[in-house]
Amino acid sequence: MPRRLVVAMATVLFVALVVCGFGFGTLLTDVDVVSAGGVGPVPGALAVVAAAGALALVILPPGRAVVAVPAAVAAAFLSYVVVLGAGVLVASSDPAVALSAVGRAAASWPGIVVAGAAALAALSVRVFTPRRG
Repeated sequence: MPRRLVVAMATVLFVALVVCGFGFGTLLTDVDVVSAGGVGPVPGALAVVAAAGALALVILPPGRAVVAVPAAVAAAFLSYVVVLGAGVLVASSDPAVALSAVGRAAASWPGIVVAGAAALAALSVRVFTPRRG
């Protein structure tokens, strides 16, 4: 398969796993993904889109035969946390609320879901990229 197709499929896999993980996490724990009150779903959605974009940028370069899974996980996780914090800051206009939302997302199950989905997506690229040589 062409590398760009594999990366596109891995990015779609990442988003699907995050949406599924967030849905089941919310269902099982009865806690919202973005638990900052009154900010709505937009900061969380933008954070997932940013994490998917960062993941795609890390796993896309064709010069590398092997995808660095820790780099992909770090890029997705950090972009999720940073964009979530910025989105909550814009929505709430309160830095304390934004830092609280970032801390909760990074240290609880939403952060684990994002990191796990990024790891699986990066590993899928590693599996489906043809070896040369």
